[in-house]
Amino acid sequence: MAGTESAESDLTTALNHAWAWYEMSMNHRFQMANFYLLIVAGNFAAYIAAIQAKLHLVAGFVALMAALSVVIYIILARRARERLATASVPLKEIQSRLATSLGIDGLRMIEKVSSAPRWRRTSWIGSGMCGVVATVFLTAAAYAFAHS
Repeated sequence: MAGTESAESDLTTALNHAWAWYEMSMNHRFQMANFYLLIVAGNFAAYIAAIQAKLHLVAGFVALMAALSVVIYIILARRARERLATASVPLKEIQSRLATSLGIDGLRMIEKVSSAPRWRRTSWIGSGMCGVVATVFLTAAAYAFAHS
C-alpha cells in the first residue's frame, strides 16, 4: 500500500511540475504577444507622426526598427512554442497513465490535439501575420527613404 501511495504522490508531483512549466510558458507567450502588439502600435504611431512632420529619414528608421521587432518576436515565439512542446511531453505521458488508470479516454487531451492535421494548427496564422506586418513596415521604410 505504501508503494502505491508513493507512486501516486510522485505522479501528482510530476503532474504539478509539468503543468506549472506549461502554464508558465503559455503565460509568457501571451505576455509576449501583448507586448508585441504594443510595440507594433507604438512604431506605427511614430511612423505616421514622422511622415506627417515630413521627417522621412526618421520614419524610415522607425519602420526598419519595427520590422526588426517583428523578426525578434518571431524568434521568441518559436522559442516559446518549443518550451510548450517540452512541457507537453511529460503531460502527454501523465495524461495517458491517468486515462488508463481511471478508464477515461478523454484525459488524453494532448495526444488528441497533437494528432490533428498540420493545417488545423494555428501557428502558421501567427507566422503569416508577422510576415505581413514585416512586409508592410519594410515597404513603409522604402517609401520613407525614397522621399527623404
